[in-house]
Amino acid sequence: MDTEPALRLTGVSKIYGDDLKVLDCVDFEVGVGSYIALTGPSGSGKTTLLNIMGLLDTVSAGTLVFEGKDTSRWTDRERSRTRADALGFVFQSYHLFEDRSVSDNVEIGLVHQERPTKERAEEINEAIRTVGMEDRAEVSARTLSGGERQRVAIARALARRPRILLCDEPVGNLDTDNAESVLDEIDRIHRAGVTVVMVTHDPRSAERAQLVVSLRDGCLV
Repeated sequence: MDTEPALRLTGVSKIYGDDLKVLDCVDFEVGVGSYIALTGPSGSGKTTLLNIMGLLDTVSAGTLVFEGKDTSRWTDRERSRTRADALGFVFQSYHLFEDRSVSDNVEIGLVHQERPTKERAEEINEAIRTVGMEDRAEVSARTLSGGERQRVAIARALARRPRILLCDEPVGNLDTDNAESVLDEIDRIHRAGVTVVMVTHDPRSAERAQLVVSLRDGCLV
């Protein structure tokens, strides 16, 4: 029996205002357990496509089928619930609360998930251990290096136990050594069975993926 893809986009277009077309009739599938890199010049629509996949934005035309479910008529509540249950996000900007501890920043990723307190604590600790930050769990985020900050952002995503991890230029602010460490961590997450889609300008990042997809002027090329 055929396996339903994690994400299927059919004829997806995105228009802002009256005539700013950012995506144009995109047909695209993301298989369960795959690792895909989205590349292309600035302004090509990569981040918009990622945001649509992550239910952070809606389509102007076409359909997004998420794990076999057509999202066309989903309410904001349904979209929010699915983001909390199925998705993890890692962005170029770390989006950490500077005056909060590493543990607190990881816990913030669970704010929309209803889990028992003990289970939440276990998931937070496990996610922090996974990215090698257990010795920094109670320090303030403002004391962390760029590489450490991105590892905390990854831990925050992992604590949600996502089935799909969406990354937008996750090593764009990092030096070579820290970038390699973060990419190794994303590789490990993928090997554990998580579907990964990553937007990147960096050829070294893209070559980690199983499939590289390029966009230009809102179209797949």
